[in-house]
Amino acid sequence: MKTLRYIVLFLLCVPAMFTKAQELTNAQERFMRMDVLYLMEDYSLYSNLVLDDDRLEFLNLFADTSVQIYNDLLGISAAATLPVSEYAEKLLEVGGGSSSISIMNISHEDSYYLNGLWYMDVTFNKRLYYMIDCDLQFSSEEYYNADHILTAQISWNPENRQCKIEQLRGRIESEVEPLPEHFWVFKLNDNNDTLLLYDNKPIRFDRFGQAFIPKEEFNEEIHKKKETPLTVAVKHFRYPSDSDMQLRLNYEDEACNLLNMSYIPKRWRFKVYANLVPKNYYKIESTYSKMATTSSATEVGAEFGYVFPSPKKNSKWAFYFGASYRMSELNASIDQMSYIYRTKQDIDGDEYYRAYFIDDMEYIRTSGEVGIPLYFNWEGKFNSRFSFMLDFGAKAYLAVLGPQTSFSARYTTKGLYTKYSNLVLHSGSFGGNGTTINGFVTNANISTSGIEPAKKYEGLDGILNSLQPSVDAMAGVGLRIRVLSNAFLDLGCRYQYNVYSHTKPSGKIQAKDIPYDTKLQNFKFTNGNLSNESNVPISFTRSGGVQRENISNLTDYFSKMDNSSLYFNAGVVIRY
Repeated sequence: MKTLRYIVLFLLCVPAMFTKAQELTNAQERFMRMDVLYLMEDYSLYSNLVLDDDRLEFLNLFADTSVQIYNDLLGISAAATLPVSEYAEKLLEVGGGSSSISIMNISHEDSYYLNGLWYMDVTFNKRLYYMIDCDLQFSSEEYYNADHILTAQISWNPENRQCKIEQLRGRIESEVEPLPEHFWVFKLNDNNDTLLLYDNKPIRFDRFGQAFIPKEEFNEEIHKKKETPLTVAVKHFRYPSDSDMQLRLNYEDEACNLLNMSYIPKRWRFKVYANLVPKNYYKIESTYSKMATTSSATEVGAEFGYVFPSPKKNSKWAFYFGASYRMSELNASIDQMSYIYRTKQDIDGDEYYRAYFIDDMEYIRTSGEVGIPLYFNWEGKFNSRFSFMLDFGAKAYLAVLGPQTSFSARYTTKGLYTKYSNLVLHSGSFGGNGTTINGFVTNANISTSGIEPAKKYEGLDGILNSLQPSVDAMAGVGLRIRVLSNAFLDLGCRYQYNVYSHTKPSGKIQAKDIPYDTKLQNFKFTNGNLSNESNVPISFTRSGGVQRENISNLTDYFSKMDNSSLYFNAGVVIRY
């Protein structure tokens, strides 16, 4: 009030003015200014309404209690203006709590005469603070970062010195939008609250730890999506420091429209994926140059991952583990192949030269393996939707299916007996087709059924031969795309380098070709023309009266067999 009195003393020093042929005496001018001062003091006093008597005193300051005046009641009414009587009623509700109303920077225009009364326009700044139910606190200074600017039109009757407020206009010069009729109050309860964004803008908390959120803006969205107000509102919040932080908006007090935020870190990942090597899964070096090979591999798996907490919002590390199943296939084919070797596998025990003429020979080798991946993943975010990834670690495999080998071919066999004047025996040598002597055949089909059963192993060696263990080191790159709030699509490639494999190629097949159309009767044998009986793909045996063709293992053709490969992968990641 001292400030107000100083201002009045200044005003009293200003000489009186005249208007519309009317004039105030110097004494009247001083009285008018003094009465205006007292009126402003009463306005400041009774604006802090506490008792109902105060309301009557406040109403008495106005010439007409039905006149619309500027509404500066933040958080109580969203109307631009209110009738004086309604304003007083709402002000009385506020006055029941803690309140403080300050008036400052008072200035005035020249007095003027109109319809028997003298008028003066007084402009002043007004600052309000009050606490209402639910301990909600409102400060015009805090909310707007500015004061209300009000202009009161005050009338003065020189005969009875009655001074009244005729009009009360106002404005506020602030970029902050006024509070709507309905709003939530978001309470600052957690240090994480200060890191939140609302509609991609920092949340502005006042010094009371409050932020105001309009409710009306969600009505259409709530109606359209048929969701609750809070589930719609929470989507407007974002926690940029950690995209793995789940936000849950809660009512601290629903009756008071008080909200707070719960933070649930989503550290775990569940991933299902498929890997593919479309061709050249196996890198083959063969002892037989005319062999053609193709290979492929597919792998499916499921993994769990844990993301380590990180202070870096755009970078994070995770550790993954899980299980996979890999199916691989190797096709090897030889269009034509012919060779001859010396053997005593004759029905009579005679030594002879056995020749094979083979067409359309094909091996198919399949294997199924269970994989156990252990690796680290680094993820760097481009933005909220796209991330770049790096993987590195190891994968162990154990064979649960195979390897299984199938074989098919057409072949013809003949025997050359040099001790009987180069006698040549074949399938038709003893009257007609289909003789079984020494297994000589013409254009016969042979398949997997003719393959000698694999040798059975016991003990640790048997286990290792059965499981066919291998270990790969791996490294990969990829792109992670957010498709839903907690679902991502992974696309990338990964190179797996085989550091250990129990499967070892023998490279033992050293069959030496003879011209395919050569007739054995005209063939001149030299040691360089002969193959070793143990180093050919098909060889004849007789044991206990049982004769059969033995087929070598596919890996006997290979001097080197490596499955280090580049995988293309795709997967779906669920965050929880």
